[in-house]
Amino acid sequence: MSMFTTSSNSTIGQGSRCLVVDDFEAMRKVTTNQLRQMGVERIESARNGAEALRLLKSQHFDVVLSDWNMPVMTGVELLQAMRADEKLFSIPFVLITAEAERKRVEEAIAMGVTSMLLKPYSPKQLAQRLEKALQWKPRGPGNFAVDGLPAQDGLAPTAQGPASAPPADQHEAPRPTILIVDDTPDNLLLLSQLFKGEYRVRLAQTGAKAMEVLISNDPPDLVLLDVMMPGGMDGLEVCKTLRADPAFANTLIVMLTAAASEQDKAEALGLGANFFLAKPFSPAKLLELLGILLRNRKT
Repeated sequence: MSMFTTSSNSTIGQGSRCLVVDDFEAMRKVTTNQLRQMGVERIESARNGAEALRLLKSQHFDVVLSDWNMPVMTGVELLQAMRADEKLFSIPFVLITAEAERKRVEEAIAMGVTSMLLKPYSPKQLAQRLEKALQWKPRGPGNFAVDGLPAQDGLAPTAQGPASAPPADQHEAPRPTILIVDDTPDNLLLLSQLFKGEYRVRLAQTGAKAMEVLISNDPPDLVLLDVMMPGGMDGLEVCKTLRADPAFANTLIVMLTAAASEQDKAEALGLGANFFLAKPFSPAKLLELLGILLRNRKT
């Protein structure tokens, strides 16, 4: 049974053909299930922007729902390619992201995004975005909206292009970035909801995906790492790999696991984890712990 519920009388986009793009199979299934609960029956999916682009050039779609961070070709790169193609230019594009920094928002607007949706989102929010996207007409960069954020008055797009960035002294201090690594989509959604607003949040469902994020140009300050994950690289292996590289000597690592034996704890701490927390845990305790670790981390 899906963890999401939608209104039984929803008729949004029933006749529309939707393309769902996400490198996580579980997240593709979640989005597809949500769309089906809304009455949408014509749904295709792709694992990355390049695969999506091939489908778009061979089939007709009424709207694209795409994650931002993906290997091979990201969501914003897919958006850019579509807006540069006269046959694909007018297809509405909903960009889904766990991060909503002003720089990223401005980049998406500049590329011509129709709408943005901030993870984690409710079925109602998805329905609202889909409804607006299907009504969108290409008159410039698109109609911009992001759930869960303050009003973006300074970022409203115009026919001339995206709004200019605010003066430097108006920028807020950057928030610490937390990378959540867990193979269960429900856990990713719940934890990202817990941290939203206080921290920048990035998500990974496998150890290999976590390493991609960690070696990127924007590495996290803290990794919240599940111990047991499939795919050949569990949390302990990620921790061991990080601590073997001097570049990650000051990256905070908090291990989470339902297997809370003293041996497990000793192994995690022996590999270099900063803290070990057994499931289930108190959300308030986790927030307090992360706050303490981040305030006292080495610089």
